[in-house]
Amino acid sequence: MNFDQLTTAKLNYYVYALENQETNRIFYVGKGKGNRVFSHQEGVLKQQDMFDGENSNDKNNEIANILRQGNKVRSYIVRWNLQEKEALKLESSIIDLLNLNKIFDLTNIVRGNQTEFGITTTQEISNRFNATPLLESEINDKIIFVNINKEYYNCLESGHINFDKIYEKTRYSWLVALWRANQAKYICTVYRGIVKATFLKEGDWFLHREYDQVTKAGKKIKKKRYAFNGTLVENSFYDNKDVSVFYKKGSIGPIKYTY
Repeated sequence: MNFDQLTTAKLNYYVYALENQETNRIFYVGKGKGNRVFSHQEGVLKQQDMFDGENSNDKNNEIANILRQGNKVRSYIVRWNLQEKEALKLESSIIDLLNLNKIFDLTNIVRGNQTEFGITTTQEISNRFNATPLLESEINDKIIFVNINKEYYNCLESGHINFDKIYEKTRYSWLVALWRANQAKYICTVYRGIVKATFLKEGDWFLHREYDQVTKAGKKIKKKRYAFNGTLVENSFYDNKDVSVFYKKGSIGPIKYTY
């Protein structure tokens, strides 16, 4: 199915949802215009053999399985006649809301647009706005800050931090100078300048993976990334402290040292 020209002209930008007709489960939320809502199923129908191997993703696998069973993908327009920015915000909000309920198990790879303003607990909102800066005079330990901005929301369950997940995202794998990194007592997980978790390092950092990297000049060099073992420090003094001063504007790299 496709919309006719008159319908596409009237719709403008819209937010849509795809549902498994047999299970009544919404499995994907997106935004678009024109016939975007139908493009996912059409893509699978044209290249169905691609969705059984490395090139597959959860959404395409879901659609392919629905079609193989002789069922249909049911599609909904949630809101229409939107400006693109409105559609992006609404798409992200619906994804966040449905992800609160694990029954939906959405196949979206990303959470949408402006996720930094997305769903969170009331406690975390309060923590974010009331975080006090960590002063140099308050630092009595050697600490490494690890910024996991891109991965932080994969560590949340129903808006709360899953500390097992945040530990795994924090502990590996990083480009560090071993002589320096091994001096650290604590490793702190940082999201948008705020410490979200503190881990007591156990032993030295260890090699996690090694690979070749080709420079712009065409030279092949060895790269080594390291990991650490540690235990969560509950109610650490450093938790919820604002450490954004260590991530000055324009600075690159997720690893920062206090020493």
